[in-house]
Amino acid sequence: MNRRKGRWLGLGLLIMAGLSGGMAGAPASASAVATAAVFSTTVPAGSATCTEIRLPAALGELRPKDFILAGTLCVPTHWAAGPHTVDVLVHGGMYNRQYWDWPIRPEVYSYARRTVDAGRAAFFYDRFGAGRSSRPAAIQASYAADVYGLHQVIGWLRSSFPAVNSIGHSLGSAIVVQEAGKFHDADRVVVTGLTHGHGLGFLTLPTAIYTAALDPQFSSEITPLDGGYFTTWPGRRAGLFYSASAEPDVIAWDEAHKDVMTGSQTSEAIVQLSLPPLLNWSNQISAPVLMVNGQQDAPFCNIDVSCLSDTVLTLAEMAYFTGAESFIARTIPDTGHDLPLHPSAGMSFGIINTWLTSS
Repeated sequence: MNRRKGRWLGLGLLIMAGLSGGMAGAPASASAVATAAVFSTTVPAGSATCTEIRLPAALGELRPKDFILAGTLCVPTHWAAGPHTVDVLVHGGMYNRQYWDWPIRPEVYSYARRTVDAGRAAFFYDRFGAGRSSRPAAIQASYAADVYGLHQVIGWLRSSFPAVNSIGHSLGSAIVVQEAGKFHDADRVVVTGLTHGHGLGFLTLPTAIYTAALDPQFSSEITPLDGGYFTTWPGRRAGLFYSASAEPDVIAWDEAHKDVMTGSQTSEAIVQLSLPPLLNWSNQISAPVLMVNGQQDAPFCNIDVSCLSDTVLTLAEMAYFTGAESFIARTIPDTGHDLPLHPSAGMSFGIINTWLTSS
């Protein structure tokens, strides 16, 4: 399929579906409130001090800060050498911050645990509409709002951390890319679960999602009047997000604890991804960029962009990152869309961690 035709086919289908401080090291900011634990982290108390944060945030520039971004800040007991660094972890669509701190065998699957063990702080938060963050009307919980939300998060963290790494997954990666291209406030950018191409899962995504108001997990929170919030049909996450190597209990927990996204978040992101390289926000990034994808990533790989080798993926994507200080792409065998939730989690984290400490 022609690359641009395939991209716009996916866009059209998706639009149709979408429209039918209290602790050491924490930023000292009067606008952020550290609270008693609300989100139960798996990060051991011996390796980090973790605090629940409620950060007042605006949906856009010149807008009032009348919404809340909820997150967890874990500050390591032992810092790595060099400037104290925080990794901002941005989850994808129909997930929340739990993606980065998975409770099933967290010694294997918690990315946040590995981050603090490596001597960096981790801030993982719920984007607008997800988890314990504010849930505006779906039309307000947009991709642009998420980009500006991440910018506010980084600005808040900058008051205490001299270095900030921005790390995204899937829709969260698209947000990380545009934020870094627009505001230039991240020292390093890591893109996971995303390319500027397609996989079969991307083209069939509209058939895998439906309005969250009809799903038993959300029917008490989301009314049919706000049908712009979407989630996956029961039983569809395995095919979208995992390869055959994934453990059944990881997938089962995912199904039982899925979250939502909005049609506006998704359709706006697809429009941005569809722009040619010279017009794409990715080419405005000046920081070093690392892209890491599973070789069997169903949404974004292996129709018009191959993820079957590091070299091929780098060549396919490098035109989108010509402004970056450096760009490299790596691929993970036997792994689907959700990198930290496969048995190869240690490999993907090792690649990211090595790059963060050497770039």
